[in-house]
Amino acid sequence: MRPSVFCLVAAVFTSSALDVQAEDRVVIQIPTRSSRMPPMSCMVIDYTGEMLTVRSGPMAEIQQIPLRDVVSVETDYLESHTRGRDLFAQGKIREAEAQFLTALEDEERPWVRRELLAALVRCALYEDDLRRAALRFVSIVESDPRTMYWGLIPLVWDPEAVAAPTDADARTVQATGSAVARLIVASWNLERNGRRSPDAETTLQTLAADADPFIQRLSQMQLWRVRLATQAVTTNELRRWESQADDLPLSLRAGAHALLGRGAMQQKDALRAAAEWMWLPLHHADHRGLAAWGQVRSAEAMLAAGDPAGSQLLAREVIQRFPGTISAMKAKTLLRMPSGNAE
Repeated sequence: MRPSVFCLVAAVFTSSALDVQAEDRVVIQIPTRSSRMPPMSCMVIDYTGEMLTVRSGPMAEIQQIPLRDVVSVETDYLESHTRGRDLFAQGKIREAEAQFLTALEDEERPWVRRELLAALVRCALYEDDLRRAALRFVSIVESDPRTMYWGLIPLVWDPEAVAAPTDADARTVQATGSAVARLIVASWNLERNGRRSPDAETTLQTLAADADPFIQRLSQMQLWRVRLATQAVTTNELRRWESQADDLPLSLRAGAHALLGRGAMQQKDALRAAAEWMWLPLHHADHRGLAAWGQVRSAEAMLAAGDPAGSQLLAREVIQRFPGTISAMKAKTLLRMPSGNAE
């Protein structure tokens, strides 16, 4: 029988008598008490989307803690990893990426390597480089299918949000052969130049029944794009979509909010659309292009709802917060428009 989390904590603190140099610090929550234990010293063996695996000493048994009970994990990073994080926080993306790549060459711990790959995905998303983001994301999923980084998957939810990857980019990602790669490429190809791809739609329909719950749900949501493009959605459909989105972790709801906003605009509910789209810059800023698109669409919706002052405020923030994006250019155009004349 697996020891309880409470017994695990006790064992870890008892192990302090061992001549062991602990490398990591973990805070967990006791499920039966809804309270946190003090930080414990241990060695993290692996940290996946399902489980934290630790050892409290060289002679101790390996223990596993469900992810839902993990509050935080701290470790000592390589100097290049730490520099990369600092540079990314300063907005120096290219310099940060170089440091993360250096760290990836030297880092041996699988769970920290996945963290570095996630950081590299964020760098690629910041620059709207979906090909690079996809290849790195596929590597994460290959290492941990239930990864905690599923929210970084570089899907296209609206062709106006980011520049579409080329056919060559799509073939490069598709060549990895995995289901997640097929999902990513199908999202890229579903709408190109105003035309819908039957092949991409068929792929999504197949993946919508995939055994992997993440691939299944994301494929189902991608198919909402087909419905929005072919005919107006009904109120009941939007309610059903909203209910399905609420069942997802917050990190996976970016696409749902993007498409719920489009559905609300089809129903002439501009305020609801603005609220849906504002979820993107507020909660999904890692997807920089999509977040900027969401905010500029929210600005357009506010203008359509008769709030030009609110619209201009949002548009100015897009220009300041997301410079260089497609949406920042659109925001500048929006600011030059006469009040009340949303496109």
